[in-house]
Amino acid sequence: MPPPRKHNRLTRDIRAFSGFKFYLWGLNITVILNLFQKFVIQKLGGNTESFKIHYGDGTATSSRNDKQSSCKTQCGGWSDTLSYNDITNLCKTLVSGAAATLPHRGEGISNYNQIIYNNQPSPQPSPTGEEVSNYKMLKQVQHDTNSSKRTYSPIHLFSYSPCKRCAFTLAEVLITLGIIGVVAAMTMPSVIGHYKKQETISKLKKAYTSISQALKMSEIDNGEFEYWENGMSIGAGEYLQKYWLPYFNVLKICNKYTECGYKEIYPWNDLSGNKHTLTFSLDELRIPFITGDGILYSISIGRGSTVVEDSKIYIDLNGPKNPNILGKDLFVFERVKGKGILPSCYNYTENQINTNCSSTGNGFCCAQKIISDGWQISKDYPY
Repeated sequence: MPPPRKHNRLTRDIRAFSGFKFYLWGLNITVILNLFQKFVIQKLGGNTESFKIHYGDGTATSSRNDKQSSCKTQCGGWSDTLSYNDITNLCKTLVSGAAATLPHRGEGISNYNQIIYNNQPSPQPSPTGEEVSNYKMLKQVQHDTNSSKRTYSPIHLFSYSPCKRCAFTLAEVLITLGIIGVVAAMTMPSVIGHYKKQETISKLKKAYTSISQALKMSEIDNGEFEYWENGMSIGAGEYLQKYWLPYFNVLKICNKYTECGYKEIYPWNDLSGNKHTLTFSLDELRIPFITGDGILYSISIGRGSTVVEDSKIYIDLNGPKNPNILGKDLFVFERVKGKGILPSCYNYTENQINTNCSSTGNGFCCAQKIISDGWQISKDYPY
């Protein structure tokens, strides 16, 4: 009889603990496999059959042939010429709920690609040439169809995609430009005309203010203008130098019309379009000058073929620049005893002013018309 073994109870305890430990390991592996199966099922759309088709029936004995047979069983009898990956991809599409018609036996890989194109939500690329190209086009179509955000990438402008185009055609661009051109042609003349009117009023106010302030400052230094020396006696040049030029920012004195950029001695037209007989400068009548803001002032001391005293002041708002027309850029004022400087025709009636400042008049009364209308160029103004 063999001697009894020592520590039999300890040995049994160790063996029991080891068996329990292996049991726990097996349980943990089972739990992990179950969690992995649930995760894959969710990725495949929640269908247990999809898991079985893709990964077998869950047992360790499932082979490649078993899974291929399972896929054929699930999807129906099919062509033996297709590879395992082709069958699996199509079956995944069918099991996930997509509708498709299986090709007849022998139709080969081309029909399979068409089925994948129409139905497969997440295709796998085929390993060669034409199939890879089809797969890339399919991925682009699925991305554009499922994306809710419009993409303006240059790639999408030329890629194969049935989605809405992300660029304008040449015809659309040309039509849009044509519409913009028509609208601009209709609106720009009125906008430009309104701007020119406002510019004329602004410059006229400035010139009127400047000449009025110059007169007041000269009167402070030299007394009231009606008691100044007679310009006919001292000459236009001396009269200008003593009573007017010190109170302006003079840029240039124009002894001749060419010195200030004018082209002729009669540079101005009236509103009817006729050449006006107003001379630019005469040694014994007026010597114009241009200030730093480009405005020309021509202050008369005499007029007519004989020596006659004159109190007219001619103001050209933009100097030698066009249009050089009375009532548009040339305006007339005059010195009035006890009242300072007033626009020409200040004592005319409204009807007389409107007649003179019209397309048939000479334009001498246009400054008075603008001031009477509240420093505005009204609709009946011949601008």
